[in-house]
Amino acid sequence: MLTSWIIFFQKLNNSTMSKNKTLNHMNTILVANIGTSDIAIEIEEFYIPIGFVRNERNIDYTGLTEDEKLVWEQELKDSYILEYLCPELDIKVRTAQNGKKTFSFRDLTERIFEAYQKDEETWHKRIRPGRIWGVIKSAIEKFQTKEVYIFVTDQPHPSDTIYLFEILEKWCKREYPNLTLIKQLIPKEIPAINQDLLLNY
Repeated sequence: MLTSWIIFFQKLNNSTMSKNKTLNHMNTILVANIGTSDIAIEIEEFYIPIGFVRNERNIDYTGLTEDEKLVWEQELKDSYILEYLCPELDIKVRTAQNGKKTFSFRDLTERIFEAYQKDEETWHKRIRPGRIWGVIKSAIEKFQTKEVYIFVTDQPHPSDTIYLFEILEKWCKREYPNLTLIKQLIPKEIPAINQDLLLNY
């Protein structure tokens, strides 16, 4: 999972007002990354994050109902994905040496994107972007942002985010037609968690 970070930039456009006067228009763009915590899917009336780390720091539980807290605290999140979503989308479930069942986030998001393309009405309602949606929404409301540059990975790794971007792009386009998500593919030689190298790229 990529380390969460966001950066705002202001892009300068010049518009001539008269012979001797120029008005500068500042357009704010958002640069961000995405990770496995940035999507939840409706399963049995719960929106379940399909790649979220349960014990991550700074999690705000205040908005959860008692039933939602029960699902979270008893680690039922993973079982919902394994027992309902993976079979629904024909995703292979593997068993690790410690006995824990796992799945590929890359494979699962690829199947979700395929299903979303085939039945947009059903899947649009089932999809909820995670943290990145709050950031994008805030950027739109506060800065009238119209462009979002998102770093993604396209590598043979279970946590790869290439199809997550495709899902988010399609979902956001429907919610905000004037918003453009721009994919920035991270080269394989650059570590996805190295912010300095990514911004210099």
